Amino acid sequence: FTTSACTGTAVTTLGATAYTADITLYAKWTAKSYNITYKDQGNATFSGTHGSGYPTTHTYGTVTTLVNPTKTGYDFAGWFTNSNCTGTAVTTLGATAYTADITLYAKWTAKSYNITYKDQGNATFSGTHGSGYPTTHTYGTATTLVSPTKTGYTFGGWFTNSNCTGTAITTLGATAYTADITLYAKWTQNTYNFTIAATPTGYGSVSTTSITGIPHGSSVTTNGNKFTVNGTTVTATPATATAQYTYAFSQWNNLPTTVTANVTNVQAVFTRTTNTYTVTFDANGHGTAPSAITGVEYNSTITAPTEPTAAGWAFGGWYKESGCTNAWNFTSDKVTGNTVLYSKWTALPTYTVTFIDGTSTYDTRSGYTGQSITVTDPTPCSGFTFEGWSTQQYNSTNTGYPTIDYDGTVPSSNTTYYAVYSIQRATTTLVANKFEKITSLNELTSGNYLVVGNNGSTNRAMVAATTNYFYLNTASVTSISNIITNSTTNRIWQINAAGNHVTFYNAYTGKYVQLVPEILGIADVGSSFSASVSGGSWTFTSDTDTGYKLHYFSTDTRFGSYSTAGTTIHLYKQQTQTTYTTYYTTDTSFTIEANPNNTTYGSTSITEL
Repeated sequence: FTTSACTGTAVTTLGATAYTADITLYAKWTAKSYNITYKDQGNATFSGTHGSGYPTTHTYGTVTTLVNPTKTGYDFAGWFTNSNCTGTAVTTLGATAYTADITLYAKWTAKSYNITYKDQGNATFSGTHGSGYPTTHTYGTATTLVSPTKTGYTFGGWFTNSNCTGTAITTLGATAYTADITLYAKWTQNTYNFTIAATPTGYGSVSTTSITGIPHGSSVTTNGNKFTVNGTTVTATPATATAQYTYAFSQWNNLPTTVTANVTNVQAVFTRTTNTYTVTFDANGHGTAPSAITGVEYNSTITAPTEPTAAGWAFGGWYKESGCTNAWNFTSDKVTGNTVLYSKWTALPTYTVTFIDGTSTYDTRSGYTGQSITVTDPTPCSGFTFEGWSTQQYNSTNTGYPTIDYDGTVPSSNTTYYAVYSIQRATTTLVANKFEKITSLNELTSGNYLVVGNNGSTNRAMVAATTNYFYLNTASVTSISNIITNSTTNRIWQINAAGNHVTFYNAYTGKYVQLVPEILGIADVGSSFSASVSGGSWTFTSDTDTGYKLHYFSTDTRFGSYSTAGTTIHLYKQQTQTTYTTYYTTDTSFTIEANPNNTTYGSTSITEL
């Protein structure tokens, strides 16, 4: 152009005559425009949306400002001139930087959206997330959701609306969400079932055997034999008692306080107790009944109690009725309820008891066997002792010592008892000093001594004891020497054979007494001692033998000579061991003659004491 403004028409030649001076030509330049091609990273087709006024060409010499595109779900990370989008992103094309068409590559970064979890109804999430549950969702990538758990509830799925309607989702689609996401958990409360049974079988029952649809967390309340859950009450009822058993509710087994699962073995436990009964004893009008037996188990036998007694009656056993028809068998009969047993009685027969003293009836009593009777003891004659009553009467066939067999009760038949007497023993006044040791002949003076001399016209020996005289019952003693000699006829003191007894007659009571040592024969002569006769008084200086009874004194160990009074004599003790037997008679039929020496006694009159 010939003008600096380069207006007009450009010249391509200078006309031959067109210019007459220096010519200044002005070149007019037009900047090249280069096409801009847009692609995605990796040389992929551009997937975004260009912003308004985005350049499609670039004019050389002019800076071209690039416009950021958009892409749903992505953030634009810049334009790059290489397909790998490495280096620094460009925001403008430099005026002289490009001399050819340009390809720009968009770099995109997928957006990440937060995931918020809530319960249905927009309530705070109450479950427990599973392992690896997602908290964000990256656009362009499908996100798999994880099912949570909640005790007592069943998870019904994730929903994108708070009412949890529609279809639950299990994944978040790659391009389905372009903003933060709220997911709502739908929960269905679990329900459980109870199965209920009574145990042991036959001990009781329950009002229902199953409960269904019990919500999780329901409380179970118990009240004795009842429990209630979710509005349903179950009652355990014991079986009806029988004569043998009583049933009772004991406890609930396997019953939770809060329902968190199915329970298939809830048990109403019952107990069974064997019934016990009381057996009462009725004396049936006689005696005292024994104490009742308590706590007797059904169908058990009992031990017979101590038999009762009643005066005049015989106990005949225990019966099932007061009329005593059916006897109770303590071995086989069994208690099946409270029982009363009745005693059976039979009146005892009565017997007569006659008491004879001598030849006379002393007393008569009657009663039943074993009944106690009291009979006053008869008064014995002086010098005798009442020993008791005996069924043995002394006679010609019963000459032994009568047994005292009356025990104060009625025997089992009509019975006669005879009074039994004994002479007072040698230690008593009546026979004092006769068979006891003496230490001084002074003890034999003043009416209680051994007299050897003349009684009227006949010499005899006697023991005097007040008014009770015992005469030697042998032939007449004609001289003192007859008494102390070894004469068979007049052997007063010597006892050397079983049949040689010394028998005395008590003139005061009219009884015979016979004295016999149990150990016969003369014992060894004891120690000698001396004394002088002075005024009829004999004094011994010593008598030391023990364990013997004195029989007599003699001047000779074998009944030799006798020294007359006034002379010095030596007396020797004749003695036996201390045991002896006394005989007496209850026979009062003997004739007592004036002269006892002429009285003959029969051996049948002697009874052993």
